[in-house]
Amino acid sequence: MQRQRVPWAWIALVLLLVVAPGPTIRFVGQLIGALGLLLLLLGVLAAIGGLLAWRSFRRRTSVCPSCGALNLGSTVCVVCGHNLAGASNATTPGPVPVDASRATVEVDAQDISDG
Repeated sequence: MQRQRVPWAWIALVLLLVVAPGPTIRFVGQLIGALGLLLLLLGVLAAIGGLLAWRSFRRRTSVCPSCGALNLGSTVCVVCGHNLAGASNATTPGPVPVDASRATVEVDAQDISDG
């Protein structure tokens, strides 16, 4: 079994950069600081972009006042066909104008047995 060699050259280079005063250390420190600031700003920009996209999505959606379905950018409800041209962008559906007794489906249970 071969033993891995210790990378003495890399260790010496890192120690030289850490120990040696001068413009090299300042450059490395400023580079690390700039990269950290860049990552922080990219995160903030991504959060702002997500918020703007969410608000744009919410502005384009509307709730059908008849059935409560969420519709994205259409003038007619895709579920019940209700005209959404005058509907508000409320997040909760309003009162249902359909008579519940006409919309309820009656189901009769039957026993299925083999014998």
